[in-house]
Amino acid sequence: MTPDDVRALSRAASQLAALAQPDVAAVVAALPRRPGSTATLTDLGEGSGLEMRALGKAIARARDAGIVRVEGDRIGADQRGPSDAVAHLVALTPLGALLVDRPELAAGTPYGFIHGVPSGDHAQDLLALLAAQLPTTELSEAEVTAQLSMFGDDPAGLRRALVDSGLLWRTLDGARYQRQDQR
Repeated sequence: MTPDDVRALSRAASQLAALAQPDVAAVVAALPRRPGSTATLTDLGEGSGLEMRALGKAIARARDAGIVRVEGDRIGADQRGPSDAVAHLVALTPLGALLVDRPELAAGTPYGFIHGVPSGDHAQDLLALLAAQLPTTELSEAEVTAQLSMFGDDPAGLRRALVDSGLLWRTLDGARYQRQDQR
């Protein structure tokens, strides 16, 4: 892990820890929902039900964690802070690391993980990328499934999709698999 990765993980952990505090969560819930909107201390006090002293502490914790921004007497959501932390964390996942330079494929894989079996315009490209991550040696069904489980919540479905798309060869009894480009 690089120092930037450690900082991103630390920032994300700080944001989650702050949001786990009831007072901070109440402040965030009381913020206006429209991007760029702000509220006053009075608005947040009424919306959160917090007394002024507790409200000030909660806002300071949220600001320090990068969840809210304070500009004069106005408080608003920090749109950039959490989204930057999430993007950096996604790039650390096995699939996210592969998709850093492939934003057209990343759109179908929210948070660096495939849910179900890919479909749509870029499904074949995504499956080809997954196939390229498999070892070049012959593998058992369990080994292929274990490899694919790093990339999605339905590794058996991904394995079948790779076979159906011609990217992965399977023996007639289904016991052994090999990347098609290695046959």
